[in-house]
Formats: sequence, C-alpha cells, structure tokens
Amino acid sequence: MDAYTIRDAAEQFGDLIGRAEAGESIDIARDGHVVARLVPASEQVTAGKRFDLSAYFESIKDLPVDPIDSVAETRRQARY
Repeated sequence: MDAYTIRDAAEQFGDLIGRAEAGESIDIARDGHVVARLVPASEQVTAGKRFDLSAYFESIKDLPVDPIDSVAETRRQARY
C-alpha cells in the first residue's frame, strides 16, 4: 500500500491502529515523502519490565568493597 497522507491518516487513525495491532506497518507521508511509520509495538515496549531491586542487592552483597562506603569516601575526598 502507498503511504497515507497526514490528513488521511488522521481521519482513519482508529483503523490504522487496528492494522498496526494486527502486525502491519503503515507509512505516513508529507509532500510525497514518508515522514513517519506506524508499526506494531514490540513485546518489550508493551510489557514494561520492572527493575528487580532485591535481585540487584543480592548481586552486590559479595563485592569486596561496600558501594555505600565507596561513595562516602569519594565525597569526603572531593571536599578538600
């Protein structure tokens, strides 16, 4: 399919969203040049993975230097 003009895309936005949800990519053009592409969202974008803070703390517990002490020491040294 040829690209949609911005006006046509605006008028048919709901239908175009449905087509993108079905896996189709839609080009949108201005003055005959494609300026945007409506594409299906990836699973990563729609799922929104959260940062696991407890796993992070578990991963740093065996470090030879406590990160908190390291930051505190850096701040002390920077003051003088």
